[in-house]
Amino acid sequence: MRLEKGFSLIEVMVSIVIAGVALLGLAGAQLKSLQFANNSFNYTLALVHGQNAIERMWTDLCHFQHVDQDLVTISKDKVARLHPADTRFTLGITPDRYNDPVLISNSPDQRDVTFTVSWDDSRVQNDNQNNLLNQITLVASYVYVPAPTPASPCN
Repeated sequence: MRLEKGFSLIEVMVSIVIAGVALLGLAGAQLKSLQFANNSFNYTLALVHGQNAIERMWTDLCHFQHVDQDLVTISKDKVARLHPADTRFTLGITPDRYNDPVLISNSPDQRDVTFTVSWDDSRVQNDNQNNLLNQITLVASYVYVPAPTPASPCN
């Protein structure tokens, strides 16, 4: 009877192939994890940019409600000031109630504005129609500021 000690070459090669496949799977999972961690970082930065835009609008609320209600135009100085300085992010502003007389008459003390901050991350597969993974949407409700008078104009 012959005693065999150790592993045969075929057993070693099979175990190396199995270990290689397992390590490739772990490497793919690690890559996906890093991609989503980076997207999470961009999500956090977008939240900060959106909150900054909401806070900056408070200082010019009278102007936006009575003087210039076209918030979508970014060429004007006051609205351009709301956009983030970081060019990777795009801010979209939609005034929900400013121009709708029915909504204004039903809720005169509240004006909702939707802020959408989006970014482009080609590493994360995105729904091209809805852009749901690479954007955040914040809705801010502002109080109604009375119309300006010559004694207290909007500045």
